[in-house]
Amino acid sequence: MKFEKKILSIDSVDDDKNYQEFSEFIKNHTLRVKNKIASDFDLIGDDLLAEIDEKKRQKNLAKKIYVDYILKHDKNKYSSPQLMSYAFEDVKNIYDEIKNRPNLLQKVIKFIFNL
Repeated sequence: MKFEKKILSIDSVDDDKNYQEFSEFIKNHTLRVKNKIASDFDLIGDDLLAEIDEKKRQKNLAKKIYVDYILKHDKNKYSSPQLMSYAFEDVKNIYDEIKNRPNLLQKVIKFIFNL
């Protein structure tokens, strides 16, 4: 009968080789999983930053349209660099304020019919 050299028992002397190999495997596996998760976070972060940049670009295009309208209808009050330095929401509020301002025809109708 042939004896096994890799006997794991209390009485045998195994020098903890299998345990050290298993411990190394667990450490390496943990490092691989942590690195994969970190790289996934980096990829997701890059995608989100690209999405944020695209939204900012679209808002700046819309802001440019609003600035052109504001400068056309209210020339003396604002300048283009001043409006472009404002936040998108502020420019939109100024645009809405100018757009909803009553014009001459609306003022005349209101005066005549006393509305």
